[in-house]
Amino acid sequence: IINTFRFWGNIGTMIVAFFRIVGGMTTARMNILSVGGVCVSLYFVLTVLLIVAGGFVTKKKRNEKPEHQIILSVFWGNLILFTICDTRWGDDNFSYRYLIVAFLITVICLGLFLDDVLYEKWGRGFLVISMAVCLLVVNTYSFLLIYNEKNNYEDLMEMAEFFDSKDPEVVLFYGDKTVYVDGRNLRVLDLTKVYKTVLTGDDFPTHIGDTLKYDYDYEGSYIIVSKKDDFNSLPAHVREGSSVLSEDLKGYYVVQYDGSIPEFF
Repeated sequence: IINTFRFWGNIGTMIVAFFRIVGGMTTARMNILSVGGVCVSLYFVLTVLLIVAGGFVTKKKRNEKPEHQIILSVFWGNLILFTICDTRWGDDNFSYRYLIVAFLITVICLGLFLDDVLYEKWGRGFLVISMAVCLLVVNTYSFLLIYNEKNNYEDLMEMAEFFDSKDPEVVLFYGDKTVYVDGRNLRVLDLTKVYKTVLTGDDFPTHIGDTLKYDYDYEGSYIIVSKKDDFNSLPAHVREGSSVLSEDLKGYYVVQYDGSIPEFF
């Protein structure tokens, strides 16, 4: 449950998170007259429309049909839950993926709002064409962002082949959040090995999303993947008992350790 000091901040971050899930706000600074700035502005207007539509349906439609009552119950239940619960996990930002259900419901509300209010005032044809143009622009921009985004899929697959050629069943990714992301991605891409991730620093040890398999009853060897500097922060008995498999596997220092690591579990 959220404490009194973080209550209003929780509400504020949730509002910002709703704008971010639609695309009406971004963490990057951009010129409002640029292509990206125009698209974000359109998303911002769409977000405001979704919020207005949610309020309209809550006020005007709540007693008309059972299905309206159901979607409104889910919508407001989500907002109340994330208002009183601390879902920021100690961070300043709200994980906006939690609002996917609320977002989808506001899309339904937007349809009801357009049908009941704006169609009569502005005309069906004008609204349909306007929405189609806006969606075409912003979706094209979003597609181009994803299309031009480079990822390290090929590197990860090469790493998976390397790990699969070794005997240990468990691969431990040890390091900061960058290392952590690669470990979690490989967990999906390669089902031959059991991948586990361990964050360094204050979060040590962290196993978000890890399988519990081999946490306590594993007696085999480990492949440990880390940056060279992070390897030096491993427990002494792990560093001294490890044999090097690769000094530079796509930027990683990879060793094999034939023993238990209770500090990690």
